[in-house]
Amino acid sequence: MKDILLEQIRKTEKLQRSLFYSTDKNPFHCTNELYELLKHAITKKEPFSMVRLGDGEGRVLAYPNLFNKDIFLNQVLTYQFGSSVVEELKRIFGDDYLQPSMTRLQSLILEAIKNADIIGAPSWLHFRDSINDTNIIPQAAQSVCLTTIEASVEKSVPIFDHFIFKPFHKEGLFNQLLKGLDQLTVISHTDITDQIASHFNLPKCDHIRIPGHQSFMQSGEFHYPTLYPEIESKINVERKGDVFLVAAGYLGKHYCNIIKKKGGIGIDIGSIFDGWAGKGRPDATANKAHLLKGSRTLYIHMGHHKTGTTSLQWSLKQSEHQLADSGVNFLTSNGSGNSSELISVTAHRSHIVAKPQKSFYELIANAKQGNAVISAEHLSFIEDEKEIEELFNFSKKYFDDVKIICYLRRQDKLAISLKQQAAKQPFYGASPSSAICGHDSDSVMPKFTFTLLNYLDFKSKIEKWRAIFGNQNVVLRIYDKKVLVDGCVCKDFSSILRLKKPLKSLKINEGLGVVKTKVKHFLLETKAPREIVSYVDELSFNDSNYTLVNKELRLPNILSKFYEDNTTLDLDKDLLACLNSPNVHTYMEPARAIAEITLEILNEAKQNKSIEIDKYKKVVEAYL
Repeated sequence: MKDILLEQIRKTEKLQRSLFYSTDKNPFHCTNELYELLKHAITKKEPFSMVRLGDGEGRVLAYPNLFNKDIFLNQVLTYQFGSSVVEELKRIFGDDYLQPSMTRLQSLILEAIKNADIIGAPSWLHFRDSINDTNIIPQAAQSVCLTTIEASVEKSVPIFDHFIFKPFHKEGLFNQLLKGLDQLTVISHTDITDQIASHFNLPKCDHIRIPGHQSFMQSGEFHYPTLYPEIESKINVERKGDVFLVAAGYLGKHYCNIIKKKGGIGIDIGSIFDGWAGKGRPDATANKAHLLKGSRTLYIHMGHHKTGTTSLQWSLKQSEHQLADSGVNFLTSNGSGNSSELISVTAHRSHIVAKPQKSFYELIANAKQGNAVISAEHLSFIEDEKEIEELFNFSKKYFDDVKIICYLRRQDKLAISLKQQAAKQPFYGASPSSAICGHDSDSVMPKFTFTLLNYLDFKSKIEKWRAIFGNQNVVLRIYDKKVLVDGCVCKDFSSILRLKKPLKSLKINEGLGVVKTKVKHFLLETKAPREIVSYVDELSFNDSNYTLVNKELRLPNILSKFYEDNTTLDLDKDLLACLNSPNVHTYMEPARAIAEITLEILNEAKQNKSIEIDKYKKVVEAYL
């Protein structure tokens, strides 16, 4: 086999120079010539295609000759599309999948080559190293590209080095090439259209997503043989001469061909895109000079608590790959997506002290290139302007823009829900919600304290964040189905991030139910032994087993003051109407005394689990 490969390489020694646009200078020095040809095509707005060929395409074009089956399988199909693609190939082509799958892929690339107006291929620059066991296969594959061009392409078609876009970018020629475009479409694994639009000063940049190369993006999707027809159908040339930049591996050649057929201009830029995005094969991302220095935005989601935060955080965590494809990094240190664990919170006599820890700041400092989002509802506890200012100054070291996203909720509903959350705690004061709301079991509304007042005082809180981050950088939303996008906090948050595909809707952190919530508050309020609290935590309560009555909540007078303050938040009238809704809050209560229900549970605990209840039972009986 080695002799065959050597012979293949030797017979292209002349072609390594003679095929190319200029034979009298270094191929990397032909950037201006390429620019003139591309600019002419864009100016004329005529259908046009430029494709690039490397050793990967060379292996495909060689099939079924030159290499053995293992190379076609492992260095072509599974290398780019992942090892699990084998089962998908069998599903579509049958057990003898190699021949039909390789032939189809080869035909797509070959047609793109024959229809191209400019081709990039390996010049003599890529054959300079002495042949050895490591490079003989890549060099032989590169040489196949040259023999294919000689046999299939008219001599008038300009041939440039397939890595020409590296010096092209370095010389700033992409800026000149794209200057004046009113629209650009990018076909790639990651959406960095914001950075591209910013860097090249474009009014509009669209994106068509493809599954990434399996060597660095395990998406579980099959670009080939399954998804490429769907991606092909998304190529919409609205106007003749619309420009598309394509970075899509083997199938990128095919997409450029389709773009030309539909009247557009397809330019296969390949791995230079990985350099722009800072995401891709190591050889493509190693040169940080290629990284687009577009503006970066950090989105800090600060809560409040009980505004769908848990559902949103889980959705963000489960959508990390989707976010990354859109150029957004989700910053988190755990599996839940909630970074509140990195905010130290201390309950004092009359107030809460909250402070981001060093590890919270490290997440921001270590964020990958692109935009980023972090979620920590404990940030809504911060009252000290110095902490807010420190967060602002630190974030601005790494990001051009910092947006604070804050969800508000009608104060009485927020207080009630926060108290329900407190019922989930194992002991009194175990969480900030427990410290703020207490565990009074007589009312669904927590007792009004100075600490609770500070937490619900949106006006004072938002004024502090706006004074430091700027009014335009503090985004206020109302947690109410009437004004959330599609009634869902996950979709609403997606609209703030400007995601083309919304986050998955999740509903997590459901309440304990009416009866269990009341029982837990009673246990925590009366300092029940841990064993009893743990027993009740594990019990499954069904509210339908109890008689419940509907009640209306008599609201504290202080809420009318909040309603006045809320009008100063500069909210849209629909948002303000939800926040200051005059509707009476109704809720369900057990018809029986909660101490009576608790006593029944204690007797069950003694009978079923042999838990000692006699001493605590006296406390419960005192409430009967």
